[in-house]
Amino acid sequence: MPTYRDNDAVTTLVAAAIFVPSPTELLARATTLARSSTHRQPVAIASAHVAGDADRVRVLAADHALDHPHEVLVAWMAAAATPTTASTKDAS
Repeated sequence: MPTYRDNDAVTTLVAAAIFVPSPTELLARATTLARSSTHRQPVAIASAHVAGDADRVRVLAADHALDHPHEVLVAWMAAAATPTTASTKDAS
């Protein structure tokens, strides 16, 4: 059974991973501690974020937000995800 300490550790590792130059080890540790989908989802979102997969970040974050609308870290990653294709507006 996961403990509150494990839950806090997952969140801390995910937060650290999105800001360090080499996040692989931190995400691996977070994956090991994430025992529920509630904690595995932010790890997957962070993995997509550090890989630069903005589309995947937005899709996963939208799904996660349905059950956890107040999770700030996931909301931040979704907001930071930039579209992979830019739309052009008519200048007229």
